[in-house]
Amino acid sequence: MPREEALGPGPTDPPLTAEYLKLKLGKWKKAIKETLHDQTVVAGVGNIHSDKMLSVAGVCPGAGRDALSDADWGRLANAIPKVVLWGDADQMTPEEHLRGKAHQNAAHLPVYGRDGQPCPTCGDALCRKAIGSRSSTYCPNCQKAYQVGSVFCGQKSKRHSGLFNATVFIVL
Repeated sequence: MPREEALGPGPTDPPLTAEYLKLKLGKWKKAIKETLHDQTVVAGVGNIHSDKMLSVAGVCPGAGRDALSDADWGRLANAIPKVVLWGDADQMTPEEHLRGKAHQNAAHLPVYGRDGQPCPTCGDALCRKAIGSRSSTYCPNCQKAYQVGSVFCGQKSKRHSGLFNATVFIVL
């Protein structure tokens, strides 16, 4: 965990613009999903938040930096504070989480943990993939990647990540 002075702005802080994200996240060679977890860029974004942010923005979690258009960066910058503000109303206490109440009322989680279920936007089946050390659930129709090397639901192959079975989709 970075020291407090090394943390980036919070998800609702003013410097969170498309230009800021492109500058900070665009230098990474990893998938956009992984880069969103860098606490020195945007503090407080975790796995559940990133799935929802990318879903709301219509950005493929496996997309590389060069696959994102200016419009993608803009939608992502708009989605980040919205998702955090929506989620704040649904927060559980640590005690509720430990008692197994986590995600029982997951209406605020449109894609996270819902692989195989219909996308709330288009109805296509949601896919799950391991990106870095995290799972990612996304819609192959609403969150397409447009560049070779980016990940999207199109060509399927099974692979075991060690934590769970994931379906891997790669543009050849």
